[in-house]
Amino acid sequence: MFSKKLILRASIIIGILSWVLLLAVDLLWLKAYQTNTEDLPDYLKQLLLCIFIIIWFIYFKLDLERGENINFLDLLWKAFIMGLIATIFTLFIRVASLPIFGLTILKDIYAKNILYHIILALVILFLITSFIAWKRLILYHKSKVLIKIWYTFEYGLITSLFLSFFKFSYTDYRFYIPFFFFLALSLALSVNLKWIAYINFKQKWQSILLIILTLIYTVYLFYVLTGYRNEGGLIIDITQNLFILSVFAFIALYAVFSILVTLFNLPTSSVFEQKLEEVLNFQRLSQSIPLGQDEDNVYEILMESCLNTVFADAAWMEIYDEKGNLKSLIEKNIKQDKIDKIKENFSMTKYSDIFSVNYQKSFNRSKLGRNFRRLPFGSILIVPMHTQNKQIGVLVLMKDEKDGFNKLLIPLLTRPAFPLRTSDCWLKQLKTNVIKRS
Repeated sequence: MFSKKLILRASIIIGILSWVLLLAVDLLWLKAYQTNTEDLPDYLKQLLLCIFIIIWFIYFKLDLERGENINFLDLLWKAFIMGLIATIFTLFIRVASLPIFGLTILKDIYAKNILYHIILALVILFLITSFIAWKRLILYHKSKVLIKIWYTFEYGLITSLFLSFFKFSYTDYRFYIPFFFFLALSLALSVNLKWIAYINFKQKWQSILLIILTLIYTVYLFYVLTGYRNEGGLIIDITQNLFILSVFAFIALYAVFSILVTLFNLPTSSVFEQKLEEVLNFQRLSQSIPLGQDEDNVYEILMESCLNTVFADAAWMEIYDEKGNLKSLIEKNIKQDKIDKIKENFSMTKYSDIFSVNYQKSFNRSKLGRNFRRLPFGSILIVPMHTQNKQIGVLVLMKDEKDGFNKLLIPLLTRPAFPLRTSDCWLKQLKTNVIKRS
């Protein structure tokens, strides 16, 4: 398989070449039209436009979706920067076209189409960047239903690119059937704004500013494109492209919903931060363990606390003795055969001893291979358990969804060190008492 870096470089090259070819074909088509010679096939420019969009879609999908941690402000900044570049260029062209500057060459139909193709490229890059950024925000807290809705929306939009070969336009009633379908999906997706709860008061204000500016860019760039269309003389008009119009609508809708919800969340920011801090104290649960429970019950309660903290669907815990041998296995919502299957898949990788008490290597999930796509769970989180600077076991948590663990809640699992030591000391005392009684 090709590396991501190689695919990204190839995408840039192919994307630039497809734009150059699109410009060349459109200019040749314009010349043929003016000289009344044989026209080039109309499907050729639509094909090149589709290639340009898909290639850059792949590029930004790989670029913005890589990395496990999500920085919300970074995503918003990337959408903002692309919109700023496109807006500055279009404003420059409009100002330069004013009669006061006397640049009549900009009124030439060839110059007009060349400038339009540059604006077309910048607008498409802005739309795709914002689309992928919005995607990561929407899927931050995902469920099976949300994932199905999103991929129906995403793959539907990509499929709609090929409708341009049938010369659908907004003047055709058939155009509005898929458009309103995408609009309905956009509304359904726009209410998924759980990421807003995980940013503090200052970040909320920064997000509001960036999203407002992104919304302004979206509206302005659409206005610019419709202005070019109304002036006429264009060889290709992307305002009649179903994909472009649907993405414009989606970006604008999600921006509006995000601004409103973030504004309404400002008064409750301090409350949520306080609640998140309270979750850090979940380890106190183990301090309330009543006397009379054995060691397995203590670990079972601890595993239940960890499972609830990260909202896992299943878990198991392995406890080792002083020699590093498995002493106890505790399961929750998972059967032994699935545990064996997961371990078997790990055994075929360089991390075959990851469940060992002596495991010390750093972990890179990109080197796991394809076997893990067939596992019964979409996400697996492996947490070593330590007490008094010694590993006593390992906790394995699982979720059905891919990348399902909230990156902000995972660090909370490092907090049980104190209660685990407390419980361990209590267990040792209990064992001592039992020995004395016997």
